[in-house]
Amino acid sequence: MSRPTTITRRVATIVATTALVVSGLVAGVGTAGAIGSSDLGIGLPNHPELIPTAIRTAENVSVTREVIGPNAGYAGDKITFRTTISATAGPARQVTRIIDRAQLMFYVPNTAKLTYTSANGTRTTEAVTPTYVKATHDGLNLTDQGGMEVSSAGWPISVESGATVVFEITYQWIDFRGRPSMEDGVAYTGVGIDVTGLDTLDWPKMTTSFGSLHKGGPFGS
Repeated sequence: MSRPTTITRRVATIVATTALVVSGLVAGVGTAGAIGSSDLGIGLPNHPELIPTAIRTAENVSVTREVIGPNAGYAGDKITFRTTISATAGPARQVTRIIDRAQLMFYVPNTAKLTYTSANGTRTTEAVTPTYVKATHDGLNLTDQGGMEVSSAGWPISVESGATVVFEITYQWIDFRGRPSMEDGVAYTGVGIDVTGLDTLDWPKMTTSFGSLHKGGPFGS
């Protein structure tokens, strides 16, 4: 087990890390520790600034994003996100596009699925194949983070009928060895959606998760 002085030095190093770039802006760890996970063997102090669940609203549209399972992992581990889109009042709307935005992760093929209310009123869950949208830049400035996108003529959301849209997707933490400043990092994830009657809604920083290369945890073992 690391001595307190070792932990202190590692904490100071992580706190000093403020921003990294890998397929978008990746903020460094803000305070000591990460969400502990006995499943992953990350025996760390709690990471209170990490956000496993977040809700955003615009007009009568509510978007809830949550991490399903562990919110921290090592290179090669998988992490799953669920996004639920619902209406909080009238009018009913149609969701026509969802773009899932993640950092320090690769999409795991054949893991994306969508649950929606079909035209006959039944709830339907089906596998979907998202399209990879590349990040775009204006010079050195990131203009669009990119992500994994699915689209349709419309999936309904309605407070009257209770229709919601649920998108679930799994990623794998990338192996970022060889990049010294990226031994550990906090990854922001979020979602953008197109909904009838509204401009594009985009929240690229909703949840945060912790990635590490060290089986003993980012603070040593």
